[in-house]
Amino acid sequence: MTFIDNASEKPTILQIVLFSLLSIIFLFTAIHAIFRTNTRRHYHRLYSVRFLFPLACIFCLLENIALAASGAIIDKQLDDYGLLKVVFVLQATQVPIYLVTIFELTYLVHKRRSVHFCGMFFDEGRLGRRVQGVFSTPVKSFVFRNLIRFIALVCLITGVLANLDLLREKDKPDELAGRTGWWKLWDREKTTDSVYSMHVLMSLIPTAILIFCSFFLSIALWRYVHVHSIFRRVTL
Repeated sequence: MTFIDNASEKPTILQIVLFSLLSIIFLFTAIHAIFRTNTRRHYHRLYSVRFLFPLACIFCLLENIALAASGAIIDKQLDDYGLLKVVFVLQATQVPIYLVTIFELTYLVHKRRSVHFCGMFFDEGRLGRRVQGVFSTPVKSFVFRNLIRFIALVCLITGVLANLDLLREKDKPDELAGRTGWWKLWDREKTTDSVYSMHVLMSLIPTAILIFCSFFLSIALWRYVHVHSIFRRVTL
């Protein structure tokens, strides 16, 4: 979101249409998430899924509306407008919420099906107690869940610092922060300047963490589905 400023190019008609379509999709996603989490009992205690995930969808809705209207923001030079700063902060909460939500859903699937997950064992939808002490499942559950929350908090702080341009000096703006990806980070003449490279790097870290964790949790879910399908073939 740091690329919405007076020096940016205005969005094309195609981009405005795509951002508008994404806004509609996130609106329906938020409504569907609210409906599902309030009609399924097993979601009632997962507050991150029940409340934060619909909020993240609404924040994505606001972000895409801001992107679609970025042409007017650039024309009127409203890049320092307070409401836009609020959107910058809300956008930084998306990665932490998605990270916690994905972990909680993966945890819930394995717990309800009594399948071990990250060294944790479950028995009939409850925390197993095969091992006592610091290596027991309740202790591992406490450590893993709070570790994910801590990583999400770090991503939130990092995203806010990058989106509000708090990592750079006012006289040394980094025009690529929020506009470039990892491949561009290592292919720049300015990478020798720690101010420039750090700002760009900090803007990319939260997304990189989300991608890595999502990949790991997706493998865990794929493993569960694969093992479950084999078990069903054997029993049938």
